[in-house]
Amino acid sequence: MEQENSLIPEEEIKNPEILETSTNDEPVVAESKAVENAKEKKEVPEIDFSILSTEEIIRQAQKLINDYPVVSLKEIFEGLPEIFESRYKEEYEKALAIFTADGDKPEDFEYKNDNRERFNALYKLYKDKKNATARQTEAEREENLKIKLGIIEELKALDNVKTATINDADENFDYFQATDQGYDDTVYDCLQELGVDPYVGFEEANHQILTQTREDEDGVKYLYAYNYCSNDYHENSHIESVKTEDHGTEITTRLVVDGEYVPYEIDAWSGETSKIAEYEIKNGKTYVPVTLKYDDPKLYAFAPEEDSLHATASTADAVVEKDEKLYAKAFASGDYTATLSDGSEISVTAQVPDAYDITNWDLEVTSWTQGENLVVDEETIDGITTVNSHYETEKTPINVTLDKMTTWDNIPEVGDTISGNGVYKATFNWDASAADGAVLDLGDSLVSTMKVWINGQKVGGDISTNPTKAKTSIVEDQEGKDQYTGGINWKVPKTDISKYLTDGENTIEIHYNSTMGNALLATGQIEPTQSSWWGYDEGVDAYGPQKAVIQPYTLAALTE
Repeated sequence: MEQENSLIPEEEIKNPEILETSTNDEPVVAESKAVENAKEKKEVPEIDFSILSTEEIIRQAQKLINDYPVVSLKEIFEGLPEIFESRYKEEYEKALAIFTADGDKPEDFEYKNDNRERFNALYKLYKDKKNATARQTEAEREENLKIKLGIIEELKALDNVKTATINDADENFDYFQATDQGYDDTVYDCLQELGVDPYVGFEEANHQILTQTREDEDGVKYLYAYNYCSNDYHENSHIESVKTEDHGTEITTRLVVDGEYVPYEIDAWSGETSKIAEYEIKNGKTYVPVTLKYDDPKLYAFAPEEDSLHATASTADAVVEKDEKLYAKAFASGDYTATLSDGSEISVTAQVPDAYDITNWDLEVTSWTQGENLVVDEETIDGITTVNSHYETEKTPINVTLDKMTTWDNIPEVGDTISGNGVYKATFNWDASAADGAVLDLGDSLVSTMKVWINGQKVGGDISTNPTKAKTSIVEDQEGKDQYTGGINWKVPKTDISKYLTDGENTIEIHYNSTMGNALLATGQIEPTQSSWWGYDEGVDAYGPQKAVIQPYTLAALTE
């Protein structure tokens, strides 16, 4: 019997590309969308081809091609040639073993099996269908893109559509990719050309104030404004003109509110609301002057109520409304002018007493340090026991008399290595006939917290009515303390104290609480650090109020 050596070479088994041959050169057309959509609803079954015969592999593969979209068969078919050749080799060797079992020579063996050619043709059909589908998908994408680009051009031609451009960007700049390159664009200009304005903007562009706006059911807008830049945050910009700005830590500008409103300022520390008497309404917008120091917030309310006479501009420190009259508020003697909303120009002269320090302070600083007694508390709740331990706090009083208010680091008896509490007490005189009111100026900033009482009345806020802040006693024979709302702005510790003053002698008491930073630094329990976030470095702080100055002011009448 004539035999042919058809043993499959090892390299053909390892290289599936050799199998990708077919004599069928007819073009393969991608399936219609209807057929593809029908097939996509079916879930491709999991088949272990490695245990199937070559005949069954062909049958199952043919069924998959017929019943499922080719795009869903990639994971199965990419490894199928290698599996098929492995099974084909096993079947070949089994047939050869049967042939030689009767003593026939291997070289006389002729393996009559066309499964290999059938699989190759089937696999080529899969590849052709996949390629045809890919070509069709690409053609559809190009057609869709043409349609979308046509729609975009139609939109751009509309009167209510503007095209923004990117300026100062590199040639290869990609707007939709993450990049460390700064650029400028005309988005805001385009919006303004279309009459689209922000709820709240600024008279002049700035890189200092952030705002958030809310509106209630009555149409009242509430605004939160915050100065976020300490004059170094913008150094991280990738726009050179922004990066090199030197705008300082304070900003004075005008808020521009979309709509006509009567503005009010809400004191976030005391909860008091006061009507703003200097603002301007023009071109359907409300302009309100604002001055903000770094890290300081302000709250406003804009009410859609009937406008009343107010100032639109002034050289005074402020214009205020009192008893339905307008006054120029002045902290220094001089001549002042104001323009009112009815167009009138008013000139006034103010006589203001000089500011003066509160002197002769009795200060008791209580230094807090770690004591030697270790306290261990054990508590069991629902079968779970927790053990807490801490050292008792050693509290050491330090009594000092100050001629004028200053921070602890300037007081030799206290210094900059102590943390704890400070109670300040003093008296001062007030001449009610010389001025209309006064501001208590405790400095440009304050580290940590404090409460102030004048003539026994807490300045700003009141005893809290929140049940969680109720006075409680957790230690026998020790009464709890009242908890308060509000107080004096710790970021800019200046506040109007007029309503607390009496003619003649007045008392003032300040309760100050420091952080524990200085004491921990002094004992080496923490180290000076530079934070990865702006303004949060750990170092020695100047505790306590910087000063205590009474700044009188007068109110010069602008209206009758």
